[in-house]
Amino acid sequence: MSARLGLPFLAAVLLLSVATGALTAPSARATTNWGLWVNPGVSSNYLTCGWHSTCFSPFTWGNALDWNNDPYTHKNVYWRSWATADTGSGTMAYAYPYDATGTCYGAGAKVYDLGWTERGRVVWLHTQLGAGAPTVYVQGSWIGSFTSAGPMGTTVETDKSGCPFDGPHLHQYSSASGWFANTGVYPNAPSQGTGYSLGAQTNWQNRTSWTW
Repeated sequence: MSARLGLPFLAAVLLLSVATGALTAPSARATTNWGLWVNPGVSSNYLTCGWHSTCFSPFTWGNALDWNNDPYTHKNVYWRSWATADTGSGTMAYAYPYDATGTCYGAGAKVYDLGWTERGRVVWLHTQLGAGAPTVYVQGSWIGSFTSAGPMGTTVETDKSGCPFDGPHLHQYSSASGWFANTGVYPNAPSQGTGYSLGAQTNWQNRTSWTW
């Protein structure tokens, strides 16, 4: 998709998907377990600050990472994810873009399951939502399927007054209970890192799961 879609249209898509089988499955729908692993959406693979709430001393822990995006060469922010289903394959969720601006400029994506229940949000701070940010049809399968879409937005050069901001970068996190951080790959603040393969299945940043 090259443009955002309204919720009425998405609801129609959802009904059509259910009618035609958005996810290949047996004719009588059984309960399915879903897993969603969201990768960093950054354009540069340089981690500037490990797990934190805000990257200022005393470095309170949070499920956010800071990445070295800039408003020039590495400005775009993308959706990247891996998803699994214990049966079937195909579209397993929708990620609908929205303006997440509050104290800071932000772009986000609300994650909905096939029953149209919100399962959490992915937020990219210090980011301007793109006018053409697409609704993401998240793909899943029992072995894991990769989905990449966007750009969802672009990194800003300066942020709002009152926003904790020490220069252009991407601050990415998930905003819901039941989401977990990949502390096995990424360090705690104030540690940094580089050389990450941004689309690798093992390099997810935040994950969640549900049953439907």
